Amino acid sequence: MSNLAKRWEPHTKPPPKTAPEPETPLKSISEIEADYVRLVQETTDSPIDLGRWLPGFRACCRPLIPGDLVTILAATAVGKTAILQNIAGSMPDVPTLLFELELSGESLFERFVGQKGNFTGWQVEEAYRKGVRMGQAGLGSMFEKLLVCTLPGLSVDSLEVISRQATGKLGQPAKLILVDYIQLMTGQGSSRYERFSDIAEGLRRLAKTLLAAVVVTSQVKRTDGEDPEVSLCDAKESGSIENSSSLVLGAWREPSIEGGPADKMFIRVLKNTRGTSGRLIECRWSPTMRITEQASR
Repeated sequence: MSNLAKRWEPHTKPPPKTAPEPETPLKSISEIEADYVRLVQETTDSPIDLGRWLPGFRACCRPLIPGDLVTILAATAVGKTAILQNIAGSMPDVPTLLFELELSGESLFERFVGQKGNFTGWQVEEAYRKGVRMGQAGLGSMFEKLLVCTLPGLSVDSLEVISRQATGKLGQPAKLILVDYIQLMTGQGSSRYERFSDIAEGLRRLAKTLLAAVVVTSQVKRTDGEDPEVSLCDAKESGSIENSSSLVLGAWREPSIEGGPADKMFIRVLKNTRGTSGRLIECRWSPTMRITEQASR
């Protein structure tokens, strides 16, 4: 190297290269604004709004957002599955998964077809005995964005795996996940209380991880002769069920005034972190398992 080149050679060495700092989950409020704008835009065109099913919800409940966990408390035979089917049917534009841990796929099919056409299960069965077929084209247009899983005893981890797999079949991630019902799920723990606490907390994590709204039904602890109305602390097994939920609804049915079958259903908002609670919605229970609003107060 010439003397001239040496004169201009840097006297200090460049600093050593350092590894990039690991990403942090911390965000400033201004950074979260972009996430909020995206959320508002995504939920404008196809809102997961229970008011699309029963208009009375619009007075107290805002549309559900990714990460919400909704629990519906109801006793045996009140209509937990029918409630989830009515919710799914009211939002055909929302990519939806229904995990039915009790009924068979055939029973669900009969119920969905009956609700859609306002037929009883007997009428659907009789029509199919006579050779009626709706076929892939007809059913695909009515239930385009709905997938059903009837495997029993699923865990929260299994729900997550299947939900991720569903993206390919739906063509997009599910935005609404329905689970019927929590007492039929598998959880970790040495006691029933611990197991169902694990499931409830896991479902909340699932909603946040998958960026979906999760709606789960739960049985209530009930003895014969009690008032059928459901309260916030009636969830069977664990208080974590209502504690983990952003919205809790209680549903019950009462016989008609004439003493006939229970053709009325009542749904009360018991907990609501994004609105007001206490509202009671009176519904009509149809033999075709359609649940429609009759009056609200």
